[in-house]
Parts: sequence; C-alpha cells; structure tokens
Amino acid sequence: MMEKTLVFAKPDGTVRRYAGARLVKSLIDAGFSFDFFGQIKPDRKFFAERHYVQYSDKPFFRSTIQFVSSAPIVAMIVCGDGVISKVRTMLGPTMADKAPLDTLRGMYGLYAGVNLSHASDQESAEKEVKMWIDEVIALDTDKDYNKAARDYVAKYIDFPMIDTMRYRELIKTAIDKKIRLEDLKIDMFSLLKKESDFDDDTIQSVVEGALANIMS
Repeated sequence: MMEKTLVFAKPDGTVRRYAGARLVKSLIDAGFSFDFFGQIKPDRKFFAERHYVQYSDKPFFRSTIQFVSSAPIVAMIVCGDGVISKVRTMLGPTMADKAPLDTLRGMYGLYAGVNLSHASDQESAEKEVKMWIDEVIALDTDKDYNKAARDYVAKYIDFPMIDTMRYRELIKTAIDKKIRLEDLKIDMFSLLKKESDFDDDTIQSVVEGALANIMS
C-alpha cells in the first residue's frame, strides 16, 4: 500500500554530515521517493506547541525541545509501499545505545533519545505530514526533491566520521561520573567539529542540547 510519512534527521544527524547522508542513502536504496527534501530550522515554538505537544507533561519534554531546536534538521516527506513501518524498522528502537547495530540508530544514533532521526508511526503519519506541509514546509512544485536527496548524499557521504562508539563511551563515562560534564562537552564538541561543516556556535548548541536530553 502506497503511503507517505514524515522523517527528519535530528540535529545529531545533520551536524554529523556523514550520518545524515547514510540515513538519506538508506531511504533511497530502499526504493522510496521524496515529496519533500530540505534542510530547514523549525522554531522552538512549533516543536513545543505542535509537533511534540503530546509529551508536554513528560519529564523529558523540555530537554527534547532544546535538542531538536538546537540546529537545522533535514526534513523529508518519504513515499513508498508500506513506508511507515519499513522506515521505523530501518531506524530501530528509540534508545540509540540499545538499538541493534544493524539498524540506523544502532549504527549512527549517539545515545538514548539523541537517536539520529524521527519517523512518524502509523497513527501519526498522516497528521504529521499535513501539519508540516501546512506550517513548516514550503513545497516547490517545480523542484525535483528526489534529485535534492541524491545531491545531499553525494555531497556528504564521504565526510569524515567518528565511530559512534567513541561518543557512547564518553557519554557513559560521564554518566558514571568518571569525568566531569564540562569535560564531556569539550570532548564532544571536538569530535563533532571533525564531522561537520557547521559553525562553532551551532555545534556547541547541539552539544548542549544533546547532553541536556541524554542526562535528563
């Protein structure tokens, strides 16, 4: 059955250029097409009052909003036969450090909810696609979004990449209180900078947002 779903690379999947490119390449290789593809930066209010509003009473809500609004994301409307469940299977479980290593989150998600990508579930896909088109995405009927996705992969697939396990080991060391949080921030900034072409302020914002999310 042909379906549409909302997928977006979270800030850890955009700042880490190679990781984002691997995510997009996996969607292309699976035979899916794109009704929209683009790097955008929805504002914090949209995430808090619209996309994640159902979690507003959860303890992780504030840190999630801080993280997802810390940098641009790569937003996609992905189309294909059974695409909703297939993309979620490709991503794997929510908690990146618990996800199997043959899933995208297991390979490229940093830790816990800093997990590379969002993908709508069966209940939310139609609503999220409509909401993002109505409120965030500026569709251009003349643009070839499949080409835009391929160009993104071509541009970033050969970017340097740090082994995800290095991040996880560092984060676990801080969780176990074997290093100070401030030292972890310095180390993560240094690693992310090697994988990215974003400016230092954006990278630092992602570090702060990611660790707030992980440590919450």
